[in-house]
Amino acid sequence: MSRVLCIYEQDMPTVSLLRDFFSLVNQKIGISVTFQSIKYVKRKDVDKYDVLIFIRPNNYLSSSIAKKAQEAGCIVIFFADDDLLNLPKKLPSIPWRRKAFLKTLNNSNIVLSSSKYICDKYGPQTKERRSALINTVVPEEIISKIPRKESYLNKKVISIVYAAGYEHTALFDEYISPIMNRLYKRYRKNISFTFIGVHPELNEYKDKMEIEYYSTMTLNNYREFMLDRKFDIGLAPLNKDDFSKCKYFNKFFEYTLAGAVGIYSNTEPYTYVITDKVNGYLADNTEESWYNAFCTAIDDYLLRKQCLDNAIQKLRNNFNFSAVTEKLLEDIPELYKYSKKESYCLSFTIDKLIYYLFRIADSIYLFIYYLSKKGIRGVINRIKLHIKHRKMYN
Repeated sequence: MSRVLCIYEQDMPTVSLLRDFFSLVNQKIGISVTFQSIKYVKRKDVDKYDVLIFIRPNNYLSSSIAKKAQEAGCIVIFFADDDLLNLPKKLPSIPWRRKAFLKTLNNSNIVLSSSKYICDKYGPQTKERRSALINTVVPEEIISKIPRKESYLNKKVISIVYAAGYEHTALFDEYISPIMNRLYKRYRKNISFTFIGVHPELNEYKDKMEIEYYSTMTLNNYREFMLDRKFDIGLAPLNKDDFSKCKYFNKFFEYTLAGAVGIYSNTEPYTYVITDKVNGYLADNTEESWYNAFCTAIDDYLLRKQCLDNAIQKLRNNFNFSAVTEKLLEDIPELYKYSKKESYCLSFTIDKLIYYLFRIADSIYLFIYYLSKKGIRGVINRIKLHIKHRKMYN
């Protein structure tokens, strides 16, 4: 049985989801996977593992360890769920992190991703020109908890939720804010909006309909909140560009498991899993298309119920443990039957010191970036978000 180590720079939802997945794999198949922050990885750790999985490795230390680990006979797997090499212009792109991303990729054997787009794009740049797709496993015991009572599916006030990172406020502003007045005129107080992690300015409607804002939550708290609130409709606007196409359709899982039907932008990755008016709604990124999708979802309760039923069935058919893991282990058999020859990794103590210097440079770069783009208030807001994130995952 292979010995597998997952290495990450910072704890985050991506790491939590992978940890949950491999915990399930261990329970059912017996493949044990250890997770460790890159700050604490030592040479002796690399020596005792056969397979290393680097999670979102756009840092100097990952590139150094990956190279030395592969030279020592380890299978190196590069995991990415975002295209960190080609960030949108509105996000800071640190040059040395882009370089480290490429170096780690080039020193890896395999690309592992939840995105088909990333697999196709970056798999050919690995040493073995290999890639494998990993999907989320949804256990039946979780599916069985999905609220589906008629008493709330046909209720008078339709509750709408939008949960996303703070930066995604811009997506709501671009695609949905322009139709808010039309939605209000048509539905008045028969609809409500709840925002989690995003904060679009809707002051003109705060006394006209129910609007609530909540801060970003830990993954477990978020899941409990969504189940408790029994939302009807979830929103997932997304730009139609290469960076967005590399994302995963997490919102499909989040909304379906909460008993809500999603309205998604008509682009990858959502088109990989959503069929319009079958298991969700697809909206072209135009005012008219988003408005029509809202109206169809709100007005036709029977269709909404059918979409939810179909979405739940898709979870059962496509995202059960066997379907996901059988394909993964077929693509990467090294995860359970690879043993490297006895060898020793070169020291990376100096690399770790250089890494911390780069971390200081990161802070300086980001300070200058946000100061120039958003002023001192923007810097303060980013610091607050950073501190909040650290508290959530530490």
